[in-house]
Amino acid sequence: MAGSITNPIQLCNLVLFQLKQPRIISFNDDSLSAEGCRFYYNQTVESLLSEYNWDFALERAILRRHYDGDRHKRLDGTWAETEIDYQNRIAGYNMIGYAHAYTMPANNLRLVRVYNGDNKLLAYPEQSTFPAYAYEGNLLFTNESAVKIHYISSDANFSLYSPLFKDLLEAELVVKMSLFFEDSGSRFEARSARAEMLRRKAKMLNSQQVMVGFELPNVYAFYRNF
Repeated sequence: MAGSITNPIQLCNLVLFQLKQPRIISFNDDSLSAEGCRFYYNQTVESLLSEYNWDFALERAILRRHYDGDRHKRLDGTWAETEIDYQNRIAGYNMIGYAHAYTMPANNLRLVRVYNGDNKLLAYPEQSTFPAYAYEGNLLFTNESAVKIHYISSDANFSLYSPLFKDLLEAELVVKMSLFFEDSGSRFEARSARAEMLRRKAKMLNSQQVMVGFELPNVYAFYRNF
């Protein structure tokens, strides 16, 4: 069981033990074991985090404008972009049909919910011809003058992972790293089935958690205007 493990190195060593590979001291070790952990650990974590609304990975942010009003001036008074670039950028926003663009946090893996400045949830009906917002690349487009979001963060602290999520992460790494170490064989299907079972259990348990609203402004991640 990986639930009692307290850091990524311990978890990787549990995986390596199951695959009968030497332990590591750090991800920077000069060994095949460390190479496998370096290659698979972060990508597996991000893949699992982006699958679901894990409560421990949920963050809040007040988004900053993508300086979409006037042309952006530097502190020394010079323009940060040419007039042509500015006109092209604004034309691009207008073509999409929204008045404002907001920059998403760099650690965003998946957008969960969007609110306006009055904490009203903005609906995004799939069949709507003009939803309240659009999300493209690292920008969120809307007509709202202020935007807050819930999102899944890639920076979720390992210490906050639920025991079942740690078990799921360990099981997924066993499946992936067994291929790296050419140790799949007849056990591959059983390992994959265990990972899928843990995925269902972890999601079911997490679904019982209640999402908190925006009533605690002190826990916001602030993204202020320049």
